[in-house]
Amino acid sequence: MSKKKKQVLYVTISVFSLLLFALLLFLFVIAGVSYLETYQLFQPTRTKDYRSLGFSGLNNEDVSKWIDLPSGGGLLHMTPQINTKKHRTLLFLHGNSMSLNEYVMPLQSLVEMGYNVYALEYGGYGMTKRTKRPDCFSVEQDVLEAYQVCGNGECIVAGFSLGGAILGQVYDLLSPSPAQIVFLNTFSDTSLLIKTVIGPRLGPFLHSFCKTQWKTRSPSNPSNFKTNVLIVYTKDDEIIPVNQNQLLCRIFSKYGSTCIELPTGGHRNSLFIHEKLWIHNLLSSYI
Repeated sequence: MSKKKKQVLYVTISVFSLLLFALLLFLFVIAGVSYLETYQLFQPTRTKDYRSLGFSGLNNEDVSKWIDLPSGGGLLHMTPQINTKKHRTLLFLHGNSMSLNEYVMPLQSLVEMGYNVYALEYGGYGMTKRTKRPDCFSVEQDVLEAYQVCGNGECIVAGFSLGGAILGQVYDLLSPSPAQIVFLNTFSDTSLLIKTVIGPRLGPFLHSFCKTQWKTRSPSNPSNFKTNVLIVYTKDDEIIPVNQNQLLCRIFSKYGSTCIELPTGGHRNSLFIHEKLWIHNLLSSYI
């Protein structure tokens, strides 16, 4: 083989090797992003019952009632025991980790205040029938199906953390429109969230490979949007950057939204520590 042919062969092998390396690196990045999205954004815990919330698994004997949803999610229905004519329904959407068992305090507090509470357990969490891991599409479907069961024009839909992010994607699809939507320490834009956490250059690149492309937008029909909007966020939230919630405030500012910044307490505890600063902004439980 001539020297020139050897050089051509060497260059060809080198280019092929670089392309193969680039392809493997690209596939590795995609796999890494997919893994982080699947196992970090959604962190379900399974359980056999919700005894702390009044449900042991026997609907005919329990205070709380369980409702299976078509796509594999479930609703835990908790009814106030106090004597009133009618209770306002509140649909609660929890965060990305664990199950409804970890939300005993807020759920019981809402019931004691007189709300007719439906707490959504996303498919793949808790005691739901879904066997596959949840993803951005399945949790959106869970919320829509839950609202079909309990939603009405007097309903409140409240989402904490991941629950608020899902609410930001589907609120415009809820029919009839709820009386109030509530965002609690949540995020509004996955691209901005990843950009803040990872960096301005690498963040958008990695986000382009995510299935979860959530970004809360203004109502599709602004002139007919009559829903009350409450946004509560915490100044020292260690998980969700403040700018995510401030973006929500700007999106809904034209519609008379109420934005409340809590001073301390971090991502989870602030809502309980400073309950008096925001809880009165929920629509009354009595209709």
